[in-house]
Amino acid sequence: MKYLILSSFLLVCICGQAQKEESFSDRLFYGGDVVLSFNTYGVIAGASPQVGYRVTDAWAVGLGTGVLYWRQNLGATRDVNTIYNGNVFTRLVIYNNIYAQSEFQMVNVKVRYFDSFLEEEYTQREWVPALYVGGGIRQPIGDRAYASFTVLWDLIDDPRSPYFNPVIRGGISIGF
Repeated sequence: MKYLILSSFLLVCICGQAQKEESFSDRLFYGGDVVLSFNTYGVIAGASPQVGYRVTDAWAVGLGTGVLYWRQNLGATRDVNTIYNGNVFTRLVIYNNIYAQSEFQMVNVKVRYFDSFLEEEYTQREWVPALYVGGGIRQPIGDRAYASFTVLWDLIDDPRSPYFNPVIRGGISIGF
C-alpha cells in the first residue's frame, strides 16, 4: 500500500513538473546591438544580432554574428574597414539581474602591414580571435524583454584586433 501511495505521489510530482516546463521555442531569446557613431575622427555603423537558449532560468548559451563599418579620418586620408564577426557565448545570472558572461569571437578585419624590404605598406584580411570575460546588468523593459549593459575584457588581446580593452556594449534582448 505504501508503494502505491509513494508511486502516486511521484507521478503527481512528475506530471506537475512536466506542466511547468517550457517548450524549446519558449526558451529561445533574441537580441543584439546597433551601433551608430559620428565624430571628427570618423564614422562607425553596424549591427550584431544574437540568438540564445536558456538552459536554465539562470544560465544561457548562444550564437551571434555582426558587421561593423568603420571609416577613420587620418589627416588628409581616410581609412575604411568593414569588420565581420561570429561568436559563441554563455551567460549566468549570478544575482537578480547581474550576470557573468564569457564569449569566444572570431573577427575578420583588414590588417595593415609594412614591408621593410619593399618599403611599402599593404593590407590583408585576417581572422583575429578574441576571448572575452566579464559581466553586466540587465533591466526589465517588458514581460520578457531586457535592456542590458555589458563590460568585457579580451584575454587574448591580439595586437591585430580592432577593439580595445575593455569592450563596452549595450543592447536589448527579447526572452533573456
